[in-house]
Amino acid sequence: MDLQYFIFVKNVMKKILKKLEWSFIYNKMMKASHRWILAYRLRYKKTLEEPNRLVVWDVRKGIEYETDSFELEGCKIVMKYGNSIKQEKQCGAKLILEVYIQDI
Repeated sequence: MDLQYFIFVKNVMKKILKKLEWSFIYNKMMKASHRWILAYRLRYKKTLEEPNRLVVWDVRKGIEYETDSFELEGCKIVMKYGNSIKQEKQCGAKLILEVYIQDI
């Protein structure tokens, strides 16, 4: 029983350390040279009429709009699965793209 418990604790600790390591790497990457700020959140909404099925939320201005394309240079994109923002949950979005720009 003690050996099984030890192995269980060891495996749990490995998982926690791996998550912390990835979190550290992610934070280090995002803070590399300049400060990166969240500018846009993108999601696909299949219930919208074509071609404007891409929903863009401008986080800085608090404006949401629908479009068929989104283009931005000099940015970092982080893909998130599962979201907790009410307006995105209501439309059924599971995958969110967060677009970060440099704060100059």
